[in-house]
Amino acid sequence: IQFGDPTMRSPNYVVSAPVLECSAIGEVSLLRWRTTAYSRYFARVPFLPQFVAAKPLTKLFGETLYIGGAIGLLILSIFAMSILWGKESRKLMIGIFISIAGMAIYEVSLIGPAFEIPLSMLNLHRIGDLGCIIGSFFIVYCFALESLVPRSLYRIHAISAISSLPFFILGTRGDSIQFGTTLPFTTLLISFAWAAYRLSVEMRRRRSLGATFKCLYSLIFFFVVAKDIFVFTGSTSGHTLVSVGILLAFLVLVLSVN
Repeated sequence: IQFGDPTMRSPNYVVSAPVLECSAIGEVSLLRWRTTAYSRYFARVPFLPQFVAAKPLTKLFGETLYIGGAIGLLILSIFAMSILWGKESRKLMIGIFISIAGMAIYEVSLIGPAFEIPLSMLNLHRIGDLGCIIGSFFIVYCFALESLVPRSLYRIHAISAISSLPFFILGTRGDSIQFGTTLPFTTLLISFAWAAYRLSVEMRRRRSLGATFKCLYSLIFFFVVAKDIFVFTGSTSGHTLVSVGILLAFLVLVLSVN
């Protein structure tokens, strides 16, 4: 039984894992597992295969929710541009649209086989993480437009995001692409924490529904991004939350605009 393509000529599920039912084993007394790593960065096995009494939720959290989250983000980006256009400044609305679309591309890249994408694992990794960097950059850009983060912090994040681009364009291995992805992580988390603090102060001062939604958006996004960074860097194990967390955060943001 094979899960994914060990040659990496076609994309694999990044956040899922194989599940083998006991009925498929039959009378076999010896099971041999062979793992192929896409890159040195991801060459780690946080836990060995184990028997469980109930069917695990691996497919739900690693595939199904990502499919729904990616499609939901694409629909939400179209809704934001068509319905909410004119309710905020043009720069802000374009920034929100690009950020949602970028994160949707990132989610699709994590579940390439579900969409039958005819790309190699390397190229899909390149495109997906580039979408993540662009999407997250425009979130910080929107924060800067709303004066929620200092201009100096925005410029530092812009420099780190631009510095990561050569790794996506010229990278020939998954390790170099992933290194480019991690470059803006620090300034991204600082920006979200800063914006969350500013929005919490505004929420207590104004006590409006819009301010509450914006504060909730920043808190959800910060928690989801921080949790998934720890998972992808191997600092912790468990399911990633970006599939539904990003969609929920942007939905809250769109409601605050509306």
